[in-house]
Amino acid sequence: MRNLLPCKLVFASMRHLSAGPGPKKREAFSYHAGPLRSLCGPRTRRQDLAAHGIDGSLTLNFFRIAIFLIAISALPLRTIAQNSQKTACPVGQELKAAQLYGLWAVRFSNPPAGLPTHATLRLQQHAEFTESLAGLVSRELGAAAGSPAIAGHANQAALAGDLEDGRLLLLDESSDRISITGTWNGELVEGSCGKQFQGSWKDTSRSAADNAPDVPFTLTKLP
Repeated sequence: MRNLLPCKLVFASMRHLSAGPGPKKREAFSYHAGPLRSLCGPRTRRQDLAAHGIDGSLTLNFFRIAIFLIAISALPLRTIAQNSQKTACPVGQELKAAQLYGLWAVRFSNPPAGLPTHATLRLQQHAEFTESLAGLVSRELGAAAGSPAIAGHANQAALAGDLEDGRLLLLDESSDRISITGTWNGELVEGSCGKQFQGSWKDTSRSAADNAPDVPFTLTKLP
C-alpha cells in the first residue's frame, strides 16, 4: 500500500509556499502540483479507512451482509404466516357443524347394483335444531330408477343429522321424506382441515337386501 506520509509533507510544504506573496512562491506551488498528483494520486475510501487502521474490504463486506440480512429477515415471518393459514386445521371439538355447510362430492366404493359411484351432497343448518345439520343428496339413477334393486331410492333424498365430538358425521337419509332409506356414518380425515370424511353408507330402504353390506364412501368439500 502507498505510504501517505510523504504526501502529507509535500502538501504542507505547498501550503507554506503559497502562503507568502510573490510570483516565485506561486510558481513553486504550480510546479509541485503536477508531480504531487502522480505521487499520491486520488485517495479512495478504502485508503482513508486504511489510514485509520480499518480494513476497507472487510467493512464493505460487513455492510453488504447486514443489508442482506435485513432484507431477508421479513421473509420467514411472512412464510410462517402463510404456512399457519394453510395448516391451521380445527381438531377435535373445535370443528363445528356450521363449518360443514356447503357442497360435498361423494364417492362410493362398490355401491349396490343400480346406485351410482358418485353423488353430490349439500349440507346446511337444520330448520328446527340450529346445532344440527340438514341437507340433500343428489345422484343420477338413470335407467335403474324404479327397478326392484333400488325401488326404495330416488334421485334426490333428504338428509338430517349431527356432527358429534367435532369429528363424527352421522346422517339419516330419506328418499320418501317419511322413512329412513339410508344411513351415513363418517369420520373426519386427520389433517384434512374439516374438508374430508370417510365412512360407510348403508341401504335401509324397503328394497335393501337383508344382508345389505356397508358401502365405503369418501366425502370431499367442494370450493
